[in-house]
Amino acid sequence: VWASGHTRYCVDQLIKNRMKEIGSSTKDGRTTSPRNTMVSLCKEFHQLGWMTGTGGAISMRDGEDIFITPSGVLKENVKEDDIFKVTDDGQIIKHPDNTNLKYSSCFPNFHHIYKLRPSTTAIYHTHSTSAVLASLLVTGNHLQMKHLQMVKGMRGHSWEDTLSIPIIENKATEDAIADVIEQAVRDNPGVDAVLIRRHGLYVWGDTWEMAKVQVESLEWLFKVCIEMKKMGLSLTEQTSQ
Repeated sequence: VWASGHTRYCVDQLIKNRMKEIGSSTKDGRTTSPRNTMVSLCKEFHQLGWMTGTGGAISMRDGEDIFITPSGVLKENVKEDDIFKVTDDGQIIKHPDNTNLKYSSCFPNFHHIYKLRPSTTAIYHTHSTSAVLASLLVTGNHLQMKHLQMVKGMRGHSWEDTLSIPIIENKATEDAIADVIEQAVRDNPGVDAVLIRRHGLYVWGDTWEMAKVQVESLEWLFKVCIEMKKMGLSLTEQTSQ
């Protein structure tokens, strides 16, 4: 049993390391770049209603380079050349051909997450209706839930675990909440997400796929929690029907 488990662990690690080296592949076997993946995700998240009206942002890290979506561009229209490549302190390495573009004001928040979670390679900031409503389900600084299937989609969580998502208060601009996000990430090492009340969600992962699994799991959980609240059900206590 140990040998089988050990072999699986080794294979999983090899796959994970290889994905970091070459990026992810499309169905026909072609490799994709961070820019290509970000463009695809922008379109998908826009279609899902998670990034509308130029809102939201995506960042990915490849080695020492950080890629970040532009500010003020409709997400369904973002092109590969619109995406900035910067250093970890925000110095531009590659500017888009459109010199009028600026990179997302979310960068200070991304910077703190990358610094505090050094294995992170992808961060999504979304503005979905479900995330905003979920941030209003409680008045405290954490949204907690348990015994919901997609809790298992979050890193390190199983059926019996309570998922606790930190909630911070919104401010007028993205960079104004940077210090608060930094503290929330620092204080909650067991979860890869932060809710901003009346605003949206930050979620991240060691790979873009892991981050995507987590944002999709959270969106499912937010919708279920909203409906459970309408039914007067507890989000953490399992009741017999």
